Amino acid sequence: MKIERQLQGILSSILSKRIEARGLQDKILLPVQEEGRADVMLVAAKNNKNIFFIELKDPTTVEGKTIYNFQLIYREAKRAEKLEVIYFGICNFTTAALLHRDKILENSDFQGNLFSATEILNLQRDFSAFINQKYYLQKIEQIADFYLDKALEILQNKKIVGKPLDATFIFVIQELINAYTADIALKAFDKYQKNREFRHKIQLYAQKQQWNTPTTYEEIENITTISLLVLVSKLIFYKTCYDNKVWTGLSPLQISENIQEAADLKIKIWSFFEEFKEATGDFELLIGEKEDIIFDLPFVSDSVLEVVKKIIESGKIYDFSKIEYDIIGRIFEGLIRPDERHQLGQYFTPSDVIDVMLALVMKHGKEKVFDPSCGSGTFLVRAYQRKRQLSNQSHRYLLEDIYGNDLANYPAYLAMLNLAIRNVSSPSYPKIINQDFFSITDKTKVEIHDFEGKKQKKILPKFDIIIGNPPYTRQEDIGIMQGTVKKETIQQLVKDYWNMTPSARTSIYAYFFYHAALFLKENGYLAFIVSNSWLDTDFGADLQRFMLKNFQIVAIMDSAVERFFPDASVNTTMVVLKKESKEEQRNNHLVQFVYFKNSLANLLKKYQTADKLVSHLTQNEGNNSDFSCRKVPQSQLDQDMKWGKYLKAPQIYFDILEKGKNKFVPLNKLAEVRFGIKTGCNEFFILEDFATQLTDKDLGFAVNNTGRKYIHSIAEATQEGLAIVKNGFNELWLIEKECVAAFLTSPKDVKTYHVQQKDLTYMVLRISEAPEVVKDLFPYTWKYILYGEKMQIHERPTCKSRKYWYSIGNREIPPMSFNYMLNDAGRTFLGNVLAINNFHNIYTLNNTKSIWLYLNSTISWLIQQTMIRSNLGDGLGKIETYELANFPVIQVDLENTDIDLGQTKSYKEELGTLKSLKTVNPQRLKLDNAILTAIGFVDKAEREKTLLALYRVTAEMIEARFQKAQSMDIVKKEREKVEIEAYVAEFRQILDLEPTKPQNNLSFAKKLQKLAPSITSNLKLQKKIISTYWQEEFQEPFDEKKMIKKEQGSIF
Repeated sequence: MKIERQLQGILSSILSKRIEARGLQDKILLPVQEEGRADVMLVAAKNNKNIFFIELKDPTTVEGKTIYNFQLIYREAKRAEKLEVIYFGICNFTTAALLHRDKILENSDFQGNLFSATEILNLQRDFSAFINQKYYLQKIEQIADFYLDKALEILQNKKIVGKPLDATFIFVIQELINAYTADIALKAFDKYQKNREFRHKIQLYAQKQQWNTPTTYEEIENITTISLLVLVSKLIFYKTCYDNKVWTGLSPLQISENIQEAADLKIKIWSFFEEFKEATGDFELLIGEKEDIIFDLPFVSDSVLEVVKKIIESGKIYDFSKIEYDIIGRIFEGLIRPDERHQLGQYFTPSDVIDVMLALVMKHGKEKVFDPSCGSGTFLVRAYQRKRQLSNQSHRYLLEDIYGNDLANYPAYLAMLNLAIRNVSSPSYPKIINQDFFSITDKTKVEIHDFEGKKQKKILPKFDIIIGNPPYTRQEDIGIMQGTVKKETIQQLVKDYWNMTPSARTSIYAYFFYHAALFLKENGYLAFIVSNSWLDTDFGADLQRFMLKNFQIVAIMDSAVERFFPDASVNTTMVVLKKESKEEQRNNHLVQFVYFKNSLANLLKKYQTADKLVSHLTQNEGNNSDFSCRKVPQSQLDQDMKWGKYLKAPQIYFDILEKGKNKFVPLNKLAEVRFGIKTGCNEFFILEDFATQLTDKDLGFAVNNTGRKYIHSIAEATQEGLAIVKNGFNELWLIEKECVAAFLTSPKDVKTYHVQQKDLTYMVLRISEAPEVVKDLFPYTWKYILYGEKMQIHERPTCKSRKYWYSIGNREIPPMSFNYMLNDAGRTFLGNVLAINNFHNIYTLNNTKSIWLYLNSTISWLIQQTMIRSNLGDGLGKIETYELANFPVIQVDLENTDIDLGQTKSYKEELGTLKSLKTVNPQRLKLDNAILTAIGFVDKAEREKTLLALYRVTAEMIEARFQKAQSMDIVKKEREKVEIEAYVAEFRQILDLEPTKPQNNLSFAKKLQKLAPSITSNLKLQKKIISTYWQEEFQEPFDEKKMIKKEQGSIF
């Protein structure tokens, strides 16, 4: 059923409401719509003239599948001319666009990511049930506000600022690929299952890309997307060459109306490519072969006709001879959606970042450059441009000195395209390798092409510059993909070449440093942008020692205000090294630690060029509104492997440590630090005291309240020494009180720094006796243990490793516990209570109160900010056990003070307005005063000045961490949103083939869990797909525990 008329009615209604809500009745009118037309007209209230109309399209139809249907656009442009309006809108509810009738794409603006394919299907199935949901109405409001904003701009005679040329074209292409990928992928998946030859070709391709053998629709869809991207890229490249008219004999890209089938289109497209190779005598490397499965795959479905025809139609509007090559390069890069970049491990680096790195390492333009994880070639293109600027070499000679490698096929292909397109009139054989970097050694011959296109097998040369953005694979994921070099092999390479064995926890980007150094000349530069986690971690210490032993560390740069990767959810650091074999040269070198407080884009604008910015950085030291720059002797870095503080720590941090340099000691000199208790199954071991929430009759629901010893009342349970508890499975149990202990599970469990056992809600099962003893002495607990074995909890790794699986051990109860996952700052809780592994347990030898107070002081909070790793999302920080053990503690006697920190409050409540000490929590001020006095700030005026500075910089560091995290969250949610919509749509198609109808019950939930692996092998993604589907289908969260409880007839 078409839904455009229904959506038109809703949109008209909401437009009226939004006009009223925004007080626009005197500016914009919404007249009665013309009968039989699916459109909306906005009219100026002042003179009753039309502002623009919005043509609405059903996204489930061929014409409405994408708004960039150029037959539709031209038709509506003529209608706009007839109605005497300059602008007109087209909306298919997945995208809203406003277009200029005479400059269709140059002055167009659009808003995408509105209704997803799944949501449109929901509306098709039951329009009235879904459209009145708040979520759906908000989407319509988004569309209404987009058009009202544009109408106001027109009425105010403001120029409608369209999206940049490359952004518009990218959006057009992405819309087409998004609209048709599922259709083509479904056909491909069906053929993959049924056609042996096709399946064999796909498997060979996957093997060549070093992927696992495809088994799921998700994997075939991924290959389908890549094949479409490659096809589109080739078409754009062809048109670029045609438009630039540097080659004769190229036919214009045109598809006859007579071509109605994919097989005929394939023949026609290949004829263009053959013609191209013949006319140019070049570029066969970029065109490939007709038999390649990556060329063949899109043509399994006639849907490819729509994709190709619409791309050619959109291409007619662009004359690529008038578009800078940089813009065309951005088009190539931009074709990969954020979620696909994530899957490919590709995070494209902004040019501002690359330009600063190149300014530090490229001096004369004749350097030989290598990017071992080149992605789409962004670093290489910027290197090409800088080399040309500095040396004025020809295209051929520039390409001779530029090498790239990437594991993934499509990004490597893009790198070739991006370099080749710098000069389409010259032969182009970019030296791009497509294999695992760790499969290449200084003795390996790799296949590359010379400038005449002849294949060569040669050992990679030594490079003047190795630069790039290594992938961020976690250490446990290294080498798990089929065909990739195993982690053990990589470790052996490092051992063989550098006589060292990095920590088993080393991430892949660190191995790139070790391996890249093999290919670097003496005095050559190694410049990578990587996760900042290595600066303060145990595995990072190995990398630091490697740097100190083999390089001058030129610069380490980070930012307080932006992530250097807009698409990645990690905090990153620029690292620039210079290979230096002479120890004296290394030790006498000054390392620059630069922490930007302004965006690089703004700084480059202010200083005009990257060279001038770098010159300013290298000549200055100190702190200003744009950046802080600290220069540290390299020899000093060997004495302390916590380097993060040199970037982030404010001057007051160093002033405080310098003042008390002989008074600070590591915490492990005063106390033992141990990790909290890992239960092995929190749902089983952590129990909530439920006695106060029940009546006597509720005891009948306790699972083990049966038989002759039936407990009839809460008073009787108390008399028998039984605790009434609820476990994490929402079940009620009776447990002997001797078998449980008070348990701290989260800082949210308590409201004060001083913990009282009586105030805790949770307990932990704590029993160490042998099974026969438990059975004899603790019958209720014994039944609970038997239940755990029935649930296979005893087979879980942590439990299985114990002497008695149910025993968490007889650990001594710690006097205090520190929550190691930090929101604003880590709190230390005083109180003899066991704690979960969200905490570090601190066992003091003496002076417990003094240590407890110090760890909760603002000096401690500041030190925490300099050492935490804040790449965990949501701004959350982390301090590991070994890090807390080395935490600097001032030895100050506070045992007899009357300081009472009271309730745990946020840092803002504790530190006040930051303008006056009068607004600080008086008890905190008293504590910090005492500690600063003990450090050596005996002068009152100096101490008060230091205190105010301390509070300000501590708050600033916390706030900066949160702000940085917020931008990560936005990117992550947008990325997840795109991929989940596609997966859920495919999940629904699979369910449509099943005989079972959707039911809100446990049985149907189990069925979904069995079907999910056919979509993806990723367990987290399976859960997300099921949760999203469940929310859409039943308008409630997916809660398996709730369903189990419901079916068991539990009262909870």
